[in-house]
Amino acid sequence: MESAKYVVTDSAGTQEETTIAGTPCFTIGKGTARPETILEGTNKIIGYDLNKISFINKRKKIRPEGWDNKVSIRIAHSLERILINNVNEVTTT
Repeated sequence: MESAKYVVTDSAGTQEETTIAGTPCFTIGKGTARPETILEGTNKIIGYDLNKISFINKRKKIRPEGWDNKVSIRIAHSLERILINNVNEVTTT
């Protein structure tokens, strides 16, 4: 995707990938499951009219908050805190 001039899709996963790659993305349909790609300016919803494709200002590689390949670590830490709290509650009651 990094070498593409732009991508036209209806896939939320593709919208994520183009955001990371810095490739302009145009989403077909009425909305997106990835609104952060719209807010970051890497994606534009064009409905069903391909004539609405226009180049987004410039290619920019963006990593929206939380898209840092550390999600599994954050989940593990959260689960660990939950389990520790539950164990503490059980032992103190």
